[in-house]
Amino acid sequence: MQEEINRIIEEENRRLRELPREFKQDKRCYKGTKVLINKLGIHDPQLLMVVERKRVAANLTYMQLYPFVGNFDMQHLKDIHYILFGSIYPFAGHFRDTDLSKGGTNFCRCDLLEDYLKETLDKMNRKIYQVTTKEEYVSFLAYFYSELNMAHPFREGNGRTIREFMRQFVEKKNDILPFGDCQLLYSNMDKDRLLEATIYSVKHDTSLLELEFAKGLVKKEKVEDSSKRRK
Repeated sequence: MQEEINRIIEEENRRLRELPREFKQDKRCYKGTKVLINKLGIHDPQLLMVVERKRVAANLTYMQLYPFVGNFDMQHLKDIHYILFGSIYPFAGHFRDTDLSKGGTNFCRCDLLEDYLKETLDKMNRKIYQVTTKEEYVSFLAYFYSELNMAHPFREGNGRTIREFMRQFVEKKNDILPFGDCQLLYSNMDKDRLLEATIYSVKHDTSLLELEFAKGLVKKEKVEDSSKRRK
């Protein structure tokens, strides 16, 4: 299986290397560069990447410590994206208005994006009530993770936004599942394998994603009351 994944990725990389190298200016980037226009005025791509990672990591921690209420709809996705990237990019919290592709994958056309997202999220919120086992839950999460990735609703920061959306979903839906409280720990997953599995799911199936989500979906440990511990 791993050899097949490597072959697919190498074929995509080979195809991309053969594409014309003509530079097309992105309206969201500083003129003559591929650096996204940002509130910090950073033109250096490496510096922007470092600053962005630090700020987003801090904002992710904040959301975990101070959860906010959401309905797991399009607005919920926008709210997460804004909290994560609002101090960096002027487009934070807004769906993209241009078509995107990456590594040979064409994501949902921007003119179809909201309809696609609404249908996907409505289905996600409806189908969760049909999940009865942890194994079914793993398949459920892998499928909708792949679907949201194909939507790719934002100009930047889709992976981090979608992962936080899924983490919050698992946290919130524990009350309606019959097999105990769960949590989604991405630290249990292999980062490179998760990326490979996401790429593989675009043209094939979600079986590799399921392997990673099976590692990440774990039983939620109950925190013992400190007052009881002292007695």
